[in-house]
Amino acid sequence: MLIIGLLAGSAHAAVVFDSFGPYDFLKYNVDNGTDEAGVHYEQSHAVRFTLTAETQITSIKTAIDNESGLGKLTLGIMASVKQDATGLPMPGDFEQLPSGKLIYSSDLTGVLSNATLSNLNWTLGAGTYWLTGTSAFGTSATWTTGNTANYALSTAAGVWSGGLENALSPAALIEGTQLAVSAVPEPETYAMMLAGVALVAGMARRRQRAV
Repeated sequence: MLIIGLLAGSAHAAVVFDSFGPYDFLKYNVDNGTDEAGVHYEQSHAVRFTLTAETQITSIKTAIDNESGLGKLTLGIMASVKQDATGLPMPGDFEQLPSGKLIYSSDLTGVLSNATLSNLNWTLGAGTYWLTGTSAFGTSATWTTGNTANYALSTAAGVWSGGLENALSPAALIEGTQLAVSAVPEPETYAMMLAGVALVAGMARRRQRAV
């Protein structure tokens, strides 16, 4: 059991992505409704992040504000795919954009500032993903910018544009715990294993003498 424990590797909480920063002077609308002429409008935004190993996302904090507290916001995770302007997958030189399909999501109501999710258990494999912020019909919110990251915009459900690195990207902080196990123990781990084996062997010899 001691050896198994040493080989298992230790999970550790860490900041997965952070785009909060000094460029916090611009606000993107995260809204959904109709204008005075009865024309429907909507704006959703996304910011891209990459995981180097399987990770359990534990919390997400954004700079999304909804001063009225009315309506509903949705924070979610989408895969990253290359696609054209109509949302069709394209393997060529197109930019990576949100897939349009939520892997995980959570709804928020009554949010006044810094829309946040905590106590999450969202497990993602190594790869590139997008954190998306959308509004239900009748919701009017804003997402403040922060720092440089890849940014995407949607003005029609499921269709995204942009994807390029942008200094004025939506501010978000994602925390998580890496779940991957190291396949090759470090030299220090071998030393601890040998010490553990020697300890167990010594205890066994003492028991034999005592019998």
